[in-house]
Amino acid sequence: MGVGAQHPAQSRVMPEPTIAPNPANEQGNRVLRPHSVALTALISLFLTTLVSCGGNSNPAATPGATTNVTFENSRGEDVTLTVEIADTPDERARGLMGREALSADSGMLFVWPEDTGSGFWMKDTLIPLSIAFIDSGGAIVDIQDMEPLDETLHRSPKPYRWAVEANQGWFEEHGIGVGDTTQMPDSIAEGS
Repeated sequence: MGVGAQHPAQSRVMPEPTIAPNPANEQGNRVLRPHSVALTALISLFLTTLVSCGGNSNPAATPGATTNVTFENSRGEDVTLTVEIADTPDERARGLMGREALSADSGMLFVWPEDTGSGFWMKDTLIPLSIAFIDSGGAIVDIQDMEPLDETLHRSPKPYRWAVEANQGWFEEHGIGVGDTTQMPDSIAEGS
C-alpha cells in the first residue's frame, strides 16, 4: 500500500458489532455468534479456576519446609525457634513477603552455601521483624529490627552464613544478643 493508505487490519479502531434482526423481535437485538458464546464460556471457566485454585492466591504466603534452630543466650538458656527454610535464590528473595502474621515462636532461616554480605529489605513485607546474622561458626554477629514495607537495606557488619528473621523483638525478649551462639540442624550445617 502507498503512503497514507491504511490496511483495515492495521486500524486501531474496531468495527461496531453486527446487529441482526431477531425474527421473534423486530427491534434488532444483538445476535450472539457461536464463537462469542464459546469465548465467553472459556473466559468464565478460566476466571473461576483462577479464583478457586489452591485456596491461597498469594504464593509468597505459602509456608515451606520447617526445622528448629536453637539459640543459647548469655544466661546459658536454650531457646528454640521453628523456622521455614529459604535455601534457594527464589526462596531467599521471596522471604516473608505477603505474610500478614507470623506465629509467636516462628521465623525464617536464610541459608547460603558460603559466607555472604547480602542485604535485606522489607519491600512487600507486612509484619515488623528482627533479623539475626549468624557466622559459619554459629555466633550471632548482628541483630537488627526492620519495619514493614521499608526499603532501607539492612546489612551485617561482618560476613555471615545464615540469617534468621523472627517477629520484631523476639531475640530481645528471649535474652539473645550479639555473641550468643546457635545450634543449626545437622542437615543445614552440613549442607551449607
